[in-house]
Amino acid sequence: MRFIGDERSLNHDATERMPRQLLQPWQRDVLAGRYEVTSRIGRGRTTEVFVAYDHQLERVVAIKQARDDVPGETVTSERLRKEALALATIESPHVAAIYDIGCGDRGVFLVMQRLNGRTIDEEVESNGPVDPARGCRLVHDVLSGLSMLHASGLVHGDLKASNVLLDRHGRAVLIDLGAAMLPRAQLQIPAG
Repeated sequence: MRFIGDERSLNHDATERMPRQLLQPWQRDVLAGRYEVTSRIGRGRTTEVFVAYDHQLERVVAIKQARDDVPGETVTSERLRKEALALATIESPHVAAIYDIGCGDRGVFLVMQRLNGRTIDEEVESNGPVDPARGCRLVHDVLSGLSMLHASGLVHGDLKASNVLLDRHGRAVLIDLGAAMLPRAQLQIPAG
């Protein structure tokens, strides 16, 4: 069965036929001899997220790694490692799952659940305001994900509509937790 947006056949087939020298550097990547990068889906201040095909488990995954054009790769790699260790224990349909961690030419990379869908931000921009009943379900999903994080002593300090993805079942899933994840003990709440 193939879902719309399943990059396994879409981008992989197209890049396979291109001369290697015409490919972007990330299109030539096979990480850990197993994850074949097929397309870039996001680029943040310090990291990039790619779609990759896992040849061992025969599934599409997301790969997050440090950008190679930003100084401080060691710091970013350490942050990614900490993100993986923290999130590896969380099992929730409302928090993007971490499958693996590895090390490549650009340092540490995370292998994560690949979710096909749009962010709440994109959904509202495309379709207008969410109806109240659906809005309540989405808020419930987000709170369920946050509850799992908090139970593990973590806080998502960058919660916004663009960091909540709607999966193919319409459930809200928290994404992009790396830069924002903090142990609750590190939060300082001013008195008053």
